[in-house]
Amino acid sequence: NTVVYLDPNSGDDTNDGSSVENAVRTLVKAIKIANGGIIYLLNPIDINENLTLENVTLRPGRSNMSRMLYIRGDVTLQNIIINNTTPDDKPCQFSVNPIEVAGTLIIKDGTEIGPFPGKSCIYALPHSTVNLNGGEILGDKQNTVEYGGGIYAEHATVNVNGGTISGHSATYGGGIFSSYSNIKINGGTISDNQSIRGSGIYAINDSNVSLKGGSIIHNKSGQGAGVYLSISKLFINGESCQITQNTVTTEPSPKDMRGEGGGIYLIYSEAEIESGTINKNTAIAAAPDENGNIQ
Repeated sequence: NTVVYLDPNSGDDTNDGSSVENAVRTLVKAIKIANGGIIYLLNPIDINENLTLENVTLRPGRSNMSRMLYIRGDVTLQNIIINNTTPDDKPCQFSVNPIEVAGTLIIKDGTEIGPFPGKSCIYALPHSTVNLNGGEILGDKQNTVEYGGGIYAEHATVNVNGGTISGHSATYGGGIFSSYSNIKINGGTISDNQSIRGSGIYAINDSNVSLKGGSIIHNKSGQGAGVYLSISKLFINGESCQITQNTVTTEPSPKDMRGEGGGIYLIYSEAEIESGTINKNTAIAAAPDENGNIQ
């Protein structure tokens, strides 16, 4: 595959992009040269336009960066890989999060984002929208971020219509962390994440979580392995929605891992459940539901 170096700060589009010293300046030029290959970013890209990125791989070109992408326009990702492998095959250390969204991000089939050890893959800033229509947002199941391994949403909107969020490890919200945000799950899968609280979805501070489809499955935490809500609202109304086979545990720390609410854990929150499947979830601590589905 062709390898291209891109530096939006000091690159020059008259260069061929073949090395750090010969980096190009614009994303359009880099994509044209890469022709489906790999683009190494030497500085973050600020995208303030409507743009579709496809058929390319984006990687950090340095061992230390603030972020990779700052999205202010409407950006669609399709058949694109964005991961944390530098030219010397070592992970980059990011000072913030690798992908920050202030506009609209649409993720389509064939897209693979992550893993980004110790960081949220996508940080949805206030008034932004993230639409996961396909593709994968992946973690490495080992390195823990404090909030939101897959997506961190702050005063934002996240629509999951397809795709997968899996393999993330966080203190709060392995798959999705929500604060003052609207989370709408219409399809897709949130699976195999782990956390102390809310491995699938962790929602606080007047968040609204709507589940009309999709699967929240095989997540593991100390409280609310599927969905954890605090001072928030949960709406479940969709026959295809499944919260199943999630597990809470008291290991390794009973102080933090309380073993409550395998499927759903609510505290100071409201839930309206009209249809859907909530079953085969397990809890250790005593709970109103003998199967540990809801507490």
